[in-house]
Amino acid sequence: MPSLGMRQIEVRAERDDTSENGVRFGLKERGAVLPNATIRCAKSPTDSKNNDFHDFTFSLSEQEVDLLFREPANAAMTVAGGNRDIEAISVAADRKSITVRNFNRTASENKFALNFVTRTSPQRPVVYDPIWVNQNGGSTSR
Repeated sequence: MPSLGMRQIEVRAERDDTSENGVRFGLKERGAVLPNATIRCAKSPTDSKNNDFHDFTFSLSEQEVDLLFREPANAAMTVAGGNRDIEAISVAADRKSITVRNFNRTASENKFALNFVTRTSPQRPVVYDPIWVNQNGGSTSR
C-alpha cells in the first residue's frame, strides 16, 4: 500500500463573537482558500490501486485563538457513520497539527470534525466541521 503523497492543509482560526463557539474557521491548501471548506480526493484509475492512500497534515496557522488539537488522535478528529476510509494517525507533540490517512476506497461525502481545546479552557471543546469528498473510491481495475 504506497502513499500517494502528503497533502498539507492549513487550519485558520479567528475570533468570531457571533459564532456558537466564538471561533470562525477556514482551510487553505498551498496558500489557496478551499472553497466551502471542502477537501476533495480522487485517485487516477490507471495509476492507483484501491489500497493506495493519501496522508494529510492539518496544521493550525494564522490563528487569533490559542487552540490545540485534542489528544489522542481519535479525539482530535472524528468521522461520522463508521467510515473507515479516513483515520487519524497522530497528534504532534506541540498539539498544533494532526496527521490523517485517507484510503479513499469508496466514493463518499464524509462528515468529520476537527476537535480542539484552548489552553485556558482545556475541558471545553471547540469543534470545526468541514467536508471531505472522496470522489471516485480509487481504481478497481488493478
